[in-house]
Amino acid sequence: MASIAIVENELNLISIYSYVVKELGFKPVFVAREGEEILKAVSDGRTSPDVIIMDYRLPGMNGIETAKRIVERRPSTKVIVASADDSIRDESISLGFSFLQKPFSLETFAKRIRRVVSQLPDSRSSTVAVRSLPRRKRSPQRT
Repeated sequence: MASIAIVENELNLISIYSYVVKELGFKPVFVAREGEEILKAVSDGRTSPDVIIMDYRLPGMNGIETAKRIVERRPSTKVIVASADDSIRDESISLGFSFLQKPFSLETFAKRIRRVVSQLPDSRSSTVAVRSLPRRKRSPQRT
């Protein structure tokens, strides 16, 4: 099964991303709040994620620079850059990263994770979870 790391400095987004990853049948293998943290963990072998969900605006090194350095060490790693800053879309895509503009729906996020995981070599993507996010029940309208 594919391994997924989350790099995001906002605690509430880490919780949301972790929830979606778990609901899709994956387990976040590493969570970092700074680019240097994930870079060091990959460099020293503490983690080897197949996919990294990477915020762009991070303390210290930004997400694109961090992702470039990780992919230099592990070319098979797939990266989803998540940012409200649309000006980095073209650079992200030209580097081979997937770009996801914030804000996005949980369903859009889940679809992107599934798509990126499906691009992994067969040995890891053949066990891709096909679970869907649970639908929230709507409260009855009060009049």
